[in-house]
This record gives sequence, structure tokens and C-alpha cells, in this order.
Amino acid sequence: MKIELLGIPGSGKTTWVESYLNSSGAVAPLEIYLYSHSRIIRNLNKLSLSIYFFKRERSQFLKFWKLINQLTFPTFKIKIKMFVYLISTLGVLSKSEKFDDIVIDEGISQVLWGICYNISDRKLDNLNNLIAELSPYFGSHLIFLNGDKEVIYKRLIARNTWGGSELQHDIVENKELLDTGIKIADQIFERVSLYFESVEVKLVG
Repeated sequence: MKIELLGIPGSGKTTWVESYLNSSGAVAPLEIYLYSHSRIIRNLNKLSLSIYFFKRERSQFLKFWKLINQLTFPTFKIKIKMFVYLISTLGVLSKSEKFDDIVIDEGISQVLWGICYNISDRKLDNLNNLIAELSPYFGSHLIFLNGDKEVIYKRLIARNTWGGSELQHDIVENKELLDTGIKIADQIFERVSLYFESVEVKLVG
């Protein structure tokens, strides 16, 4: 079983995974292959995972680059960042095929949220081809974490780690971008839920 979580930064994905791991025999592959409190090590892990996926599925690597390249990002740097985010996540999923049960708090659905949040027009329709191409990599079960907006806002503002990414920094200057992030998450859930064996919505506070 492969459980994949979706939710904006601050919705409690990491907390939910930690609780789930304590009550199951599942594995969190991101903890094994990617996560680190050192930003340098985390970036090196992303590079290593991207190379791994390129060697294993070169044609898909090139196809995903073509699809990402068709999207409009504010800068080329952000485009590369999102591409590496996608490919390194696919690398994690490839490496975790040896495990029977996994739970991943930043799977393909979450990557799609990140990409949509970062493209210039933030229109999900532009991601349709990418979503279709990524569908074989989705998990079997999707859990959508929905939380109170004010609770999420307070969590993000209080963070002093690398978590939260662009949204965490953006809402400091413009709180309305939290609404944008929530709207995108709802739209992503609506689109990708069609590809999962089962879906569940959890309200967290």
C-alpha cells in the first residue's frame, strides 16, 4: 500500500505521518532518501535522486522536462527548482518500490500543488498533460488534509525551519496568498483523486 498525502504547508502532513508510523509497519521513504535538517545535504540528495531517476527512466525524464518547459514560471531558476522537485520525488518513489507499505507526505500530488503555486498564472488546466503523464506514479491511497486557515497561518508564521517553502515566506507580506494555496490544493485534490483506489479527507486543527 502506498499512502500519499496532500495539503498546503502547515496543514499537518508531517505530524500525521509521524503518528501513522508509530501505529503501523509502514516506511516513510522521504525520511530515508531525502530529508535532512541540512539544506546542503537535502539539495545533494535531490540531485542524487534526480540522477537515479534519469538513469532508470531516461525517456520519462526527458518527457517530464518537456512538459515542465511548456509551463510559464516567473524565472528560469524557479522552473529548474520545480523540475528537480518533481524528478527527485520520482526518484524517491523508484527507490521505495522494495517496500510493501509506504507513506509519503510530499508525493506526486503535493509536487503538483507546488508546481501550480509557482507557475505564473496558477491555472490548473495548464497541468492536465502533466497530471495524466504522472498518473502511473500516484499512490494507491490519497489523504487530503484540510485545516482551519487561521491555524495553518499561525503554524507557518511560527516556523523557523526549511519547511513551508514559498508559501511560508509569501504570506508574511500577503496573507491572501494563503487563500490561493488552499484553492489550489482543493483543485489538485479534485483532479488527482480520480487516479487513486481510495481517497479520504481529514480535517485537522
